[in-house]
Amino acid sequence: KVTTPNGNGWRHEYKIKEELRVAMTDTYEFFSANIKVDLSDGGKTIVAQHHAGDTGTIMKLYVADSSESDIGESTPGNGIFGVYVRIRNTDGDEEKKALGTIRSGDSFSFEVINNYGVVSVSAFGQKLETEVEDDSESYLKFGNYLQSQYPDGNKDCGEHGDSDSFADCFDDIGITESKVTMTNVTYERIER
Repeated sequence: KVTTPNGNGWRHEYKIKEELRVAMTDTYEFFSANIKVDLSDGGKTIVAQHHAGDTGTIMKLYVADSSESDIGESTPGNGIFGVYVRIRNTDGDEEKKALGTIRSGDSFSFEVINNYGVVSVSAFGQKLETEVEDDSESYLKFGNYLQSQYPDGNKDCGEHGDSDSFADCFDDIGITESKVTMTNVTYERIER
């Protein structure tokens, strides 16, 4: 139930230490895992992301049962979760791709490669590859960043940095389960 001043929910994540963060163009990274998601209907979480040195993000892998365009399945609260990725390109625009769908308790295999500033994300036989905007302090993080919103309108849930407000909101919309289990995890990193 960790929160941050700019965060949109509870975080339980592993991330690259601050002193090891470098520009995307100076790093080759490979991360893969089998990801099992147990999440209440209407839930939304980020399971992996490359974060820029500021509060922006470069790549985000979502699992969401909400009403959003271009996520594959977008009927809110029906127990079918769209797995999709958003990547910010060199123009600063986000590209979005639906990768597949799961139900709570299902697993999927995922990999992300940062090849010195060209990021590719793959799952369900689908792939999005994009040259990304560089940042001198970028870093990879993965885990369970619960970002549930009111599923039928994407109205924000809770107040930034206030764990109790998220607890109240998640209770109000029925988010009682949020567990991400990663197995067969592989991570490789090579700096220039």
